[in-house]
Amino acid sequence: MGTRKILFLIGVLPFINVNAFSQKANQNQHDLQSLADNVFSLSEVMLHDVANPPAASRFYAYALLGAYETAFFAKGQLPDINLRLKTNPGIRPPAPPKNFNLSFCANYAMLDVGRQLMPSGVLLKEKQKKLIDHFTGNKMISQRSIAEQVQYAQAIAGQVVQYARADDYNKLSTYTRYTPSKEEGHWYPTPPEYMGAIEPRWKTVRSFFLDSANQFAPAPPTVFSKDSSSAFYKLMREVYDISNNVTDEQRKAASFWDCNPFAVTYSGHMAIGLKKISPGGHWMGITGIACKKAAISLDSAILVHTLVALTLHDAFISCWQEKYIFTDTSEIYFGLPERNFTSFYQAADEAALSRLYGGIHFRDACDEGIVQGKKIGALVISKLLGSERHP
Repeated sequence: MGTRKILFLIGVLPFINVNAFSQKANQNQHDLQSLADNVFSLSEVMLHDVANPPAASRFYAYALLGAYETAFFAKGQLPDINLRLKTNPGIRPPAPPKNFNLSFCANYAMLDVGRQLMPSGVLLKEKQKKLIDHFTGNKMISQRSIAEQVQYAQAIAGQVVQYARADDYNKLSTYTRYTPSKEEGHWYPTPPEYMGAIEPRWKTVRSFFLDSANQFAPAPPTVFSKDSSSAFYKLMREVYDISNNVTDEQRKAASFWDCNPFAVTYSGHMAIGLKKISPGGHWMGITGIACKKAAISLDSAILVHTLVALTLHDAFISCWQEKYIFTDTSEIYFGLPERNFTSFYQAADEAALSRLYGGIHFRDACDEGIVQGKKIGALVISKLLGSERHP
């Protein structure tokens, strides 16, 4: 009988392991979905506030940094990106809870940073309460331990918020109001909304990885000219021709990537304001989809989300630096059908060209934006891996 029992155990052992692996995989998928859902909670508050694209990128960056710091100091399995940032946050980590729960603490800290930084961040209190109810109600964290988990997450979040408030963002409202030029070749508010310039001094906000806002300045734009034989006229003509002969596929691409936080449509004399996700929010959504599809671990997903958020923040600083020189002058939810891409580069290329299809940017701006973005991404990766080689 002893031998039979041993053989029986050997026979069922693989099935027990498979079941355990399946449960672990399912839990990991649940944790990845929870992270993506809570990132979207940040997006919902930004929609409520109509946060402009640069400001939205800043909120994502610090909120995700809060999630990263909770994981980094409690588990010690993630690379130390703090030492590679332009300004080290200098987090003084408290002792992590005895039964540290990564999913709870990372999400709670992320929401807590957003709660303190965003104008309507108080709306995230309800998300935090639901997080507590979920983990305690499903007995994933005991009532006795939950207070320690919250205290740890709040301590990390508070220090990240303190770090954020020293990035000169609060000085933006003190600068002289931007006055556009009416000279030919310069940007000027256009009808029907006549919307003003967005964050013209964004280049003064502290970056995470860039040495300066103009570190990767693109090639200068084509010189303005009304001469029908000039390079500028050809660029302008291309926008005009495409706008008037846009294909159905181009129209879909333009609509899919039209991440304008506030757009206005008209019906007769009635103006209708539409709120949409920001460009940063769109790419944070893509990040969540990619992490779930790759089935990576939660701590790896937190790192990926954080790096994407920090890079987006620096990309806006670099872009806005160039935008205001004027030398020469995440979408089913929003009623848009899904689009499939074979690579992140293909998605990025279409996002760039969608501005051309929408009659918003000239082709040279689209092309240079792609080059500029790749350089910033390469810088972040090189700093993370300890190499200083740049393209």
